[in-house]
Amino acid sequence: MTGRGRIARAMRAGGLGALGLLVPGACGGGPPAATPSGDGSIRFVVRVAETAPGSRWAVVSDREGTPGWVTLEGPDGAEVALQPLCAVPDCGQPPAVCGQAMPEARELAPGDSLSLTWDGRVSRVDASEGCERRVPAPAGTYVAEICVGDGLEAPTAPADPTASPALTGLHCQTREVEVPGPATVEIRVR
Repeated sequence: MTGRGRIARAMRAGGLGALGLLVPGACGGGPPAATPSGDGSIRFVVRVAETAPGSRWAVVSDREGTPGWVTLEGPDGAEVALQPLCAVPDCGQPPAVCGQAMPEARELAPGDSLSLTWDGRVSRVDASEGCERRVPAPAGTYVAEICVGDGLEAPTAPADPTASPALTGLHCQTREVEVPGPATVEIRVR
């Protein structure tokens, strides 16, 4: 499983902070299969059970401005950019200015959910033009990893506003999903 588990590895290494992993069977009935969404895209959802003992936290924007709570790896094991790359101009578009991303974590109370819809396209950099093209993702089996935490780690030094929030009590699950969609990949945490 080379390349799998970027979120969990980063959190354990201190990039996002973490204490442990939740075993998949502990989150309510085992992993459900990806289910059709009806529009050709892939929708990722994390739901906090109504019976959860407290809130969970998700990194909704990391230091690159990408959703930190979900990652997707292609059939080749490479991470897939779920949205256009800000640092690379879009082919055929005027150059855009990328601002500094402000990392953000969101509290999810029992019964809350968080979702992200991926359009099923990947970034390809056109080296000859120096720009990015969003193209349909190659067909195959992809692996999604979705992670939330029990809380936020208290900073030990003056806060770096560009540092990704550090989560504690990490809960991560992986799901396979066939691309192209449509599908919904959902996990539930207690």
